[in-house]
Amino acid sequence: MGGRLRDMPPGAGQSRMTSYLSVLAILALTAGLTEITPAAAATTTAPANTPDGSCGLCVLAPDGTSLTLHGNASLQLARSNLMVNSSSNAAISLTGNSAISAQSVGVVGGVSSTGNAVVSNLTTGASPAADPLAGTPTLSVATGSPQSLKLNEGQRAIFPGVYSDIFVTGQGSLVLNAGTYVILDDFSVAGKGSVSGRGVTIYLACSTFPSPCSSGQRGASLELMGNGRFGLTAPTGICAAGQLAIQSDPNNTSSISLSGDPSDTLTGAIYAPSGTLVTNGQGNLTIGGQVVVAQAFLNGNGRISVSSAGAVISAPTLSLTPTSAGPDKVGSVQNLTATLVDGSGKPATPVRQSFPTPVCAVEPTPRKRSSETATAASAPTRRPCRGRHMPR
Repeated sequence: MGGRLRDMPPGAGQSRMTSYLSVLAILALTAGLTEITPAAAATTTAPANTPDGSCGLCVLAPDGTSLTLHGNASLQLARSNLMVNSSSNAAISLTGNSAISAQSVGVVGGVSSTGNAVVSNLTTGASPAADPLAGTPTLSVATGSPQSLKLNEGQRAIFPGVYSDIFVTGQGSLVLNAGTYVILDDFSVAGKGSVSGRGVTIYLACSTFPSPCSSGQRGASLELMGNGRFGLTAPTGICAAGQLAIQSDPNNTSSISLSGDPSDTLTGAIYAPSGTLVTNGQGNLTIGGQVVVAQAFLNGNGRISVSSAGAVISAPTLSLTPTSAGPDKVGSVQNLTATLVDGSGKPATPVRQSFPTPVCAVEPTPRKRSSETATAASAPTRRPCRGRHMPR
Protein backbone atom coordinates (compact mmCIF):
# COMPACT_ATOMS: atom_id res chain seq x y z
CA MET A 1 0.00 0.00 0.00
CA GLY A 2 2.62 2.48 -1.12
CA GLY A 3 0.18 5.17 -2.46
CA ARG A 4 -2.38 7.17 -0.57
CA LEU A 5 -6.02 6.32 -1.07
CA ARG A 6 -7.02 9.97 -1.68
CA ASP A 7 -4.74 10.06 -4.77
CA MET A 8 -6.44 7.03 -6.36
CA PRO A 9 -9.51 6.93 -8.61
CA PRO A 10 -12.81 6.25 -6.86
CA GLY A 11 -13.15 2.57 -5.90
CA ALA A 12 -9.51 1.74 -6.71
CA GLY A 13 -8.42 1.83 -3.09
CA GLN A 14 -11.22 -0.45 -2.06
CA SER A 15 -10.35 -2.88 -4.87
CA ARG A 16 -6.67 -2.88 -4.00
CA MET A 17 -7.44 -3.27 -0.32
CA THR A 18 -9.79 -6.15 -1.09
CA SER A 19 -7.11 -7.85 -3.24
CA TYR A 20 -4.51 -7.34 -0.56
CA LEU A 21 -6.74 -8.82 2.10
CA SER A 22 -7.62 -11.68 -0.23
CA VAL A 23 -3.93 -12.49 -0.69
CA LEU A 24 -3.42 -12.42 3.06
CA ALA A 25 -6.42 -14.67 3.54
CA ILE A 26 -5.16 -17.13 0.94
CA LEU A 27 -1.70 -17.20 2.51
CA ALA A 28 -3.18 -17.69 5.96
CA LEU A 29 -5.44 -20.44 4.71
CA THR A 30 -2.57 -22.12 2.89
CA ALA A 31 -0.42 -21.98 6.02
CA GLY A 32 -3.28 -23.37 8.04
CA LEU A 33 -3.81 -26.21 5.59
CA THR A 34 -0.12 -27.03 5.73
CA GLU A 35 -0.47 -27.56 9.46
CA ILE A 36 -3.81 -29.30 9.66
CA THR A 37 -3.86 -31.48 6.55
CA PRO A 38 -3.61 -35.10 7.70
CA ALA A 39 0.00 -36.15 7.27
CA ALA A 40 -0.79 -39.73 6.33
CA ALA A 41 -0.37 -39.42 2.57
CA ALA A 42 1.05 -42.92 2.40
CA THR A 43 -0.95 -45.68 0.77
CA THR A 44 -2.55 -47.50 3.69
CA THR A 45 -4.64 -50.61 4.07
CA ALA A 46 -7.43 -51.18 6.58
CA PRO A 47 -6.12 -53.07 9.59
CA ALA A 48 -6.75 -56.79 9.46
CA ASN A 49 -5.64 -56.84 13.10
CA THR A 50 -5.90 -54.05 15.64
CA PRO A 51 -3.16 -53.26 18.18
CA ASP A 52 -3.40 -55.41 21.30
CA GLY A 53 -0.58 -53.92 23.38
CA SER A 54 2.06 -56.40 22.23
CA CYS A 55 4.83 -55.46 19.84
CA GLY A 56 7.73 -57.11 18.07
CA LEU A 57 9.12 -53.62 17.42
CA CYS A 58 8.21 -51.17 20.19
CA VAL A 59 9.14 -47.49 19.64
CA LEU A 60 8.63 -45.85 23.02
CA ALA A 61 9.36 -42.11 22.61
CA PRO A 62 6.15 -40.25 23.61
CA ASP A 63 6.55 -37.35 21.16
CA GLY A 64 8.26 -36.22 17.98
CA THR A 65 9.00 -38.25 14.86
CA SER A 66 10.25 -41.47 16.38
CA LEU A 67 10.14 -43.93 13.45
CA THR A 68 11.63 -42.90 10.10
CA LEU A 69 12.08 -44.89 6.88
CA HIS A 70 14.09 -43.29 4.06
CA GLY A 71 14.77 -44.32 0.47
CA ASN A 72 13.56 -47.80 -0.37
CA ALA A 73 13.84 -49.19 3.14
CA SER A 74 11.36 -51.91 3.97
CA LEU A 75 10.32 -52.94 7.48
CA GLN A 76 8.64 -56.32 7.90
CA LEU A 77 7.18 -57.94 11.00
CA ALA A 78 5.57 -61.14 9.75
CA ARG A 79 4.75 -62.56 13.18
CA SER A 80 4.18 -59.52 15.38
CA ASN A 81 2.93 -55.96 15.73
CA LEU A 82 4.61 -52.58 15.36
CA MET A 83 3.72 -50.01 18.00
CA VAL A 84 4.81 -46.34 17.98
CA ASN A 85 3.98 -44.41 21.16
CA SER A 86 4.56 -40.88 19.87
CA SER A 87 1.50 -38.64 19.81
CA SER A 88 2.94 -36.43 17.03
CA ASN A 89 1.01 -36.07 13.77
CA ALA A 90 4.23 -37.22 12.12
CA ALA A 91 5.12 -39.94 14.61
CA ILE A 92 6.00 -42.16 11.62
CA SER A 93 7.75 -40.55 8.66
CA LEU A 94 8.28 -42.31 5.31
CA THR A 95 9.92 -41.15 2.09
CA GLY A 96 10.55 -42.61 -1.35
CA ASN A 97 9.35 -46.16 -1.83
CA SER A 98 9.66 -47.19 1.81
CA ALA A 99 7.16 -49.65 3.19
CA ILE A 100 5.96 -51.07 6.50
CA SER A 101 4.27 -54.45 6.80
CA ALA A 102 3.22 -56.04 10.09
CA GLN A 103 0.41 -57.98 11.72
CA SER A 104 -0.76 -54.57 12.88
CA VAL A 105 0.79 -51.10 12.84
CA GLY A 106 -0.38 -48.99 15.75
CA VAL A 107 0.57 -45.37 16.31
CA VAL A 108 -0.72 -42.97 18.96
CA GLY A 109 -0.31 -40.01 16.59
CA GLY A 110 -0.18 -40.01 12.79
CA VAL A 111 1.88 -40.79 9.70
CA SER A 112 3.69 -38.40 7.36
CA SER A 113 4.93 -39.55 3.96
CA THR A 114 6.15 -38.52 0.53
CA GLY A 115 6.58 -40.51 -2.66
CA ASN A 116 5.10 -43.99 -2.93
CA ALA A 117 5.36 -45.09 0.68
CA VAL A 118 3.04 -47.88 1.85
CA VAL A 119 1.84 -48.83 5.35
CA SER A 120 -0.28 -51.94 5.84
CA ASN A 121 -2.72 -52.67 8.69
CA LEU A 122 -2.44 -49.12 10.06
CA THR A 123 -4.35 -47.93 13.13
CA THR A 124 -3.89 -44.31 14.21
CA GLY A 125 -4.98 -42.99 17.59
CA ALA A 126 -3.99 -46.27 19.24
CA SER A 127 -3.28 -46.57 22.94
CA PRO A 128 0.45 -46.55 23.77
CA ALA A 129 2.16 -49.82 24.53
CA ALA A 130 3.85 -50.42 27.85
CA ASP A 131 7.54 -51.24 27.82
CA PRO A 132 7.42 -55.05 27.59
CA LEU A 133 10.91 -55.46 29.02
CA ALA A 134 10.68 -52.90 31.83
CA GLY A 135 12.36 -54.19 34.94
CA THR A 136 14.89 -56.28 33.07
CA PRO A 137 17.75 -56.51 35.57
CA THR A 138 21.16 -55.09 34.87
CA LEU A 139 23.41 -57.99 34.01
CA SER A 140 25.79 -59.04 36.73
CA VAL A 141 29.42 -59.19 35.65
CA ALA A 142 32.74 -59.04 37.37
CA THR A 143 34.09 -55.51 37.73
CA GLY A 144 37.66 -54.40 37.45
CA SER A 145 39.89 -52.16 35.38
CA PRO A 146 38.29 -51.72 31.94
CA GLN A 147 40.16 -53.20 29.01
CA SER A 148 40.63 -51.62 25.58
CA LEU A 149 40.96 -53.47 22.29
CA LYS A 150 41.95 -52.35 18.79
CA LEU A 151 42.19 -54.98 16.06
CA ASN A 152 42.92 -54.21 12.41
CA GLU A 153 44.22 -57.53 11.10
CA GLY A 154 44.23 -61.21 11.93
CA GLN A 155 41.86 -63.09 14.17
CA ARG A 156 41.52 -62.79 17.92
CA ALA A 157 39.22 -64.30 20.53
CA ILE A 158 38.39 -62.43 23.73
CA PHE A 159 36.53 -63.23 26.92
CA PRO A 160 33.62 -61.50 28.71
CA GLY A 161 34.36 -58.53 30.94
CA VAL A 162 34.31 -54.74 31.10
CA TYR A 163 35.75 -52.90 28.09
CA SER A 164 36.18 -49.16 27.70
CA ASP A 165 36.11 -49.60 23.92
CA ILE A 166 36.46 -52.21 21.19
CA PHE A 167 37.50 -51.20 17.65
CA VAL A 168 37.70 -53.69 14.78
CA THR A 169 38.84 -52.25 11.45
CA GLY A 170 40.76 -53.27 8.33
CA GLN A 171 40.45 -57.03 7.97
CA GLY A 172 40.46 -57.87 11.65
CA SER A 173 38.25 -60.73 12.81
CA LEU A 174 37.04 -60.73 16.41
CA VAL A 175 35.48 -63.75 18.11
CA LEU A 176 33.51 -63.20 21.31
CA ASN A 177 33.41 -66.12 23.70
CA ALA A 178 30.07 -66.72 25.40
CA GLY A 179 29.16 -64.26 28.14
CA THR A 180 28.42 -60.59 28.81
CA TYR A 181 30.53 -57.76 27.42
CA VAL A 182 30.06 -54.42 29.18
CA ILE A 183 31.03 -51.45 26.99
CA LEU A 184 31.70 -48.04 28.57
CA ASP A 185 32.43 -45.94 25.47
CA ASP A 186 32.23 -47.47 22.00
CA PHE A 187 32.04 -50.83 20.24
CA SER A 188 32.77 -50.25 16.55
CA VAL A 189 33.28 -52.58 13.59
CA ALA A 190 34.16 -50.85 10.32
CA GLY A 191 35.99 -51.40 7.05
CA LYS A 192 36.12 -55.11 6.31
CA GLY A 193 36.33 -56.14 9.93
CA SER A 194 34.06 -58.79 11.39
CA VAL A 195 32.76 -59.85 14.78
CA SER A 196 31.02 -63.07 15.73
CA GLY A 197 29.91 -64.85 18.87
CA ARG A 198 27.37 -67.30 20.26
CA GLY A 199 25.75 -67.00 23.67
CA VAL A 200 26.76 -63.33 23.79
CA THR A 201 25.14 -60.24 25.33
CA ILE A 202 26.58 -56.77 24.70
CA TYR A 203 25.66 -54.34 27.49
CA LEU A 204 26.01 -50.63 26.70
CA ALA A 205 26.72 -48.83 29.98
CA CYS A 206 28.16 -45.48 31.05
CA SER A 207 31.56 -44.57 32.45
CA THR A 208 30.04 -44.76 35.94
CA PHE A 209 29.40 -48.51 35.66
CA PRO A 210 28.46 -50.42 37.78
CA SER A 211 26.42 -47.36 38.80
CA PRO A 212 23.66 -46.66 36.26
CA CYS A 213 23.65 -43.86 33.70
CA SER A 214 22.04 -40.59 34.67
CA SER A 215 18.73 -39.70 33.06
CA GLY A 216 19.33 -38.61 29.46
CA GLN A 217 23.05 -39.45 29.56
CA ARG A 218 24.86 -40.53 26.39
CA GLY A 219 26.73 -43.67 27.24
CA ALA A 220 28.33 -46.40 25.18
CA SER A 221 27.27 -46.87 21.56
CA LEU A 222 27.43 -49.76 19.13
CA GLU A 223 28.31 -49.41 15.42
CA LEU A 224 28.41 -52.50 13.22
CA MET A 225 28.75 -50.69 9.90
CA GLY A 226 30.74 -50.43 6.67
CA ASN A 227 31.60 -53.52 4.65
CA GLY A 228 32.30 -55.56 7.73
CA ARG A 229 30.26 -58.53 8.91
CA PHE A 230 28.67 -59.45 12.19
CA GLY A 231 27.01 -62.59 13.44
CA LEU A 232 25.81 -62.52 17.05
CA THR A 233 23.57 -64.96 18.90
CA ALA A 234 22.17 -64.27 22.37
CA PRO A 235 22.24 -66.81 25.19
CA THR A 236 19.46 -69.38 24.82
CA GLY A 237 17.48 -71.60 27.13
CA ILE A 238 15.19 -70.91 30.07
CA CYS A 239 18.13 -69.92 32.26
CA ALA A 240 19.23 -67.18 29.82
CA ALA A 241 18.82 -63.64 31.14
CA GLY A 242 16.08 -62.50 28.80
CA GLN A 243 17.85 -63.78 25.66
CA LEU A 244 19.15 -60.29 24.97
CA ALA A 245 21.80 -59.88 22.31
CA ILE A 246 22.13 -56.12 22.88
CA GLN A 247 21.04 -54.32 26.04
CA SER A 248 21.50 -50.69 27.01
CA ASP A 249 21.35 -49.08 30.39
CA PRO A 250 17.72 -47.83 30.63
CA ASN A 251 18.92 -44.19 30.67
CA ASN A 252 21.54 -44.50 27.89
CA THR A 253 20.46 -42.33 24.92
CA SER A 254 23.22 -43.45 22.52
CA SER A 255 22.58 -45.27 19.27
CA ILE A 256 22.82 -48.85 18.04
CA SER A 257 23.83 -48.78 14.37
CA LEU A 258 23.62 -51.87 12.15
CA SER A 259 24.65 -52.07 8.51
CA GLY A 260 22.22 -54.68 7.24
CA ASP A 261 24.39 -56.43 4.66
CA PRO A 262 23.24 -59.85 3.44
CA SER A 263 25.66 -61.84 5.60
CA ASP A 264 24.81 -60.06 8.85
CA THR A 265 22.80 -61.94 11.48
CA LEU A 266 21.54 -60.96 14.91
CA THR A 267 19.67 -63.58 16.89
CA GLY A 268 18.28 -62.21 20.12
CA ALA A 269 16.46 -59.18 21.46
CA ILE A 270 17.56 -55.53 21.38
CA TYR A 271 16.59 -53.53 24.46
CA ALA A 272 17.47 -49.82 24.55
CA PRO A 273 14.43 -48.00 26.01
CA SER A 274 16.15 -44.59 25.78
CA GLY A 275 18.34 -45.31 22.75
CA THR A 276 18.01 -45.16 18.97
CA LEU A 277 18.24 -47.97 16.43
CA VAL A 278 19.83 -46.92 13.13
CA THR A 279 20.12 -49.19 10.09
CA ASN A 280 21.88 -48.60 6.77
CA GLY A 281 22.77 -50.83 3.90
CA GLN A 282 21.59 -52.51 0.74
CA GLY A 283 21.05 -56.03 2.02
CA ASN A 284 18.56 -57.81 4.23
CA LEU A 285 18.94 -57.62 7.98
CA THR A 286 16.99 -60.07 10.13
CA ILE A 287 16.73 -59.40 13.86
CA GLY A 288 15.75 -62.63 15.54
CA GLY A 289 14.21 -61.16 18.66
CA GLN A 290 12.07 -58.40 20.10
CA VAL A 291 13.24 -54.80 19.55
CA VAL A 292 12.42 -52.16 22.17
CA VAL A 293 13.90 -48.68 21.53
CA ALA A 294 13.01 -45.02 21.98
CA GLN A 295 13.51 -44.19 18.29
CA ALA A 296 14.32 -46.00 15.04
CA PHE A 297 15.80 -44.55 11.83
CA LEU A 298 15.85 -47.06 8.97
CA ASN A 299 17.77 -45.96 5.86
CA GLY A 300 19.02 -47.38 2.57
CA ASN A 301 17.52 -49.84 0.14
CA GLY A 302 17.51 -52.95 2.26
CA ARG A 303 14.86 -54.92 4.09
CA ILE A 304 14.75 -55.07 7.88
CA SER A 305 12.86 -58.05 9.28
CA VAL A 306 11.96 -58.53 12.93
CA SER A 307 11.15 -62.19 13.44
CA SER A 308 10.04 -62.01 17.07
CA ALA A 309 6.45 -62.86 17.96
CA GLY A 310 6.49 -59.82 20.24
CA ALA A 311 5.92 -61.70 23.47
CA VAL A 312 7.44 -60.71 26.76
CA ILE A 313 10.57 -62.77 27.17
CA SER A 314 10.46 -64.91 30.29
CA ALA A 315 11.10 -68.44 31.40
CA PRO A 316 8.18 -70.87 31.12
CA THR A 317 6.35 -71.77 34.33
CA LEU A 318 4.77 -75.06 35.30
CA SER A 319 1.81 -75.53 37.63
CA LEU A 320 0.41 -78.85 38.90
CA THR A 321 -3.23 -79.09 39.97
CA PRO A 322 -4.92 -82.23 41.40
CA THR A 323 -7.82 -83.45 39.27
CA SER A 324 -9.09 -86.00 41.77
CA ALA A 325 -8.74 -86.87 45.44
CA GLY A 326 -6.54 -89.87 46.07
CA PRO A 327 -6.42 -92.13 49.15
CA ASP A 328 -3.79 -91.25 51.69
CA LYS A 329 -1.78 -94.41 51.52
CA VAL A 330 1.44 -95.74 50.13
CA GLY A 331 1.32 -96.48 46.41
CA SER A 332 -1.78 -94.42 45.75
CA VAL A 333 -2.00 -92.57 42.45
CA GLN A 334 -2.82 -88.90 42.31
CA ASN A 335 -3.97 -87.48 38.96
CA LEU A 336 -2.49 -84.06 38.28
CA THR A 337 -3.00 -81.55 35.49
CA ALA A 338 0.29 -80.00 34.39
CA THR A 339 -0.01 -76.60 32.73
CA LEU A 340 3.05 -75.15 31.00
CA VAL A 341 2.84 -71.41 30.33
CA ASP A 342 5.26 -70.22 27.67
CA GLY A 343 7.01 -66.83 27.44
CA SER A 344 4.01 -65.24 25.71
CA GLY A 345 1.73 -66.12 28.62
CA LYS A 346 -0.21 -68.66 26.59
CA PRO A 347 -0.72 -72.07 28.22
CA ALA A 348 0.32 -75.15 26.35
CA THR A 349 -2.09 -78.05 25.91
CA PRO A 350 -2.74 -79.53 29.39
CA VAL A 351 -1.03 -82.84 29.99
CA ARG A 352 -2.24 -85.41 32.51
CA GLN A 353 0.39 -87.48 34.20
CA SER A 354 0.21 -89.87 37.15
CA PHE A 355 2.72 -89.46 39.92
CA PRO A 356 3.01 -92.00 42.79
CA THR A 357 2.64 -90.54 46.25
CA PRO A 358 6.16 -90.18 47.68
CA VAL A 359 7.16 -92.07 50.80
CA CYS A 360 8.65 -89.88 53.52
CA ALA A 361 9.79 -92.55 56.03
CA VAL A 362 10.07 -96.29 56.62
CA GLU A 363 8.92 -97.59 59.98
CA PRO A 364 11.12 -100.28 61.55
CA THR A 365 9.99 -103.90 61.09
CA PRO A 366 8.30 -105.18 64.28
CA ARG A 367 10.30 -107.82 66.22
CA LYS A 368 8.79 -111.26 65.61
CA ARG A 369 8.19 -113.88 68.28
CA SER A 370 9.99 -117.21 68.02
CA SER A 371 6.73 -118.97 67.25
CA GLU A 372 6.32 -116.98 64.05
CA THR A 373 7.85 -118.40 60.95
CA ALA A 374 9.93 -116.49 58.51
CA THR A 375 7.16 -116.70 55.94
CA ALA A 376 4.82 -114.89 58.31
CA ALA A 377 7.20 -111.99 58.74
CA SER A 378 5.55 -108.71 57.92
CA ALA A 379 7.01 -106.27 55.38
CA PRO A 380 8.37 -102.91 56.54
CA THR A 381 5.65 -100.36 57.15
CA ARG A 382 5.96 -97.27 54.95
CA ARG A 383 4.57 -93.96 56.15
CA PRO A 384 3.24 -91.59 53.49
CA CYS A 385 4.10 -87.88 53.36
CA ARG A 386 1.81 -85.62 55.33
CA GLY A 387 1.42 -81.96 56.07
CA ARG A 388 3.45 -79.60 53.92
CA HIS A 389 5.16 -82.53 52.19
CA MET A 390 1.89 -83.96 50.88
CA PRO A 391 1.22 -83.33 47.18
CA ARG A 392 -1.65 -80.96 46.62
